[in-house]
Amino acid sequence: MAASFQETDFNPDAYGVLSNMEYGGLNFATIMKELNDNSNDAGATAVDIHLIPTTDTKVLTQVNVLDNGQGMTPTILFNACRMASQTSHAIGDIGKFGMGMKNATMALGNYITIFTKVAGTAGIAIVLDVETMKQESTFRPTQYTENAADLASTIPKELWNTFVSYGSGTLVSVRNLKPAFVVNVASVAKDLWRTLGMAYSQPLRALTSIHNGPVTSTLSLKVLPMDIFYRTKVDKLRYCAETTLRVYRDPDGLRVLEVLTGRRTLGASVNNAILWSAGTLMSPKAY
Repeated sequence: MAASFQETDFNPDAYGVLSNMEYGGLNFATIMKELNDNSNDAGATAVDIHLIPTTDTKVLTQVNVLDNGQGMTPTILFNACRMASQTSHAIGDIGKFGMGMKNATMALGNYITIFTKVAGTAGIAIVLDVETMKQESTFRPTQYTENAADLASTIPKELWNTFVSYGSGTLVSVRNLKPAFVVNVASVAKDLWRTLGMAYSQPLRALTSIHNGPVTSTLSLKVLPMDIFYRTKVDKLRYCAETTLRVYRDPDGLRVLEVLTGRRTLGASVNNAILWSAGTLMSPKAY
């Protein structure tokens, strides 16, 4: 019997969509950039990425992104958790389509908790247990509470105390990570620091820091945008030489070799003359 147009359900299949979102092909740096961008859009001046390792093997077991942005009201939080919701964005906002946070967090892990508060409130929290949502074939989050303290036990106490100390902000916590992300924390922290630095050509609103554990330590890394092509500091070109960049692979990965081939005419200044005195070239540098 032919299907009836009027009786056919064209709504998305929650199980299928949620299953596909788990395997969206996002790598760790892309996921974390998405969450970092969201914090910047929220007006944060500080974003702290806490990579929580296991006590024995030191592999990643939980990821927390904490910011001091404006936070979310219940309505805004519900819209953030709704699939393809219509949202308004200010000029200059990085996020536009309303799917980034959900794609990122679900690609990272299966248990997501979002704590958030606006100024003058104690905070609310919501849970997305992806496996439960799939079994129930629903996009509805698993749990919501108007008292964020109810879920404080799911994150390190140090992070909870920092969240409480903020006048406003958001903490996104992801557990039950996908096997691809259960890797050595120290290694992934360095890779993330390097990749995020190269992802931005100019400083953002927020200073982003990456921490190996729930607190700031000597292993913490501050993300500093690397203007490797002098996109924002064109004047620095006056003190460079003509170069050739050669890209190649070796056992350590992709590398760039900078071969200095001569002094720039533009750089014929006092500083440049000192830098290139005696008419010799500096040794090639690899990055």
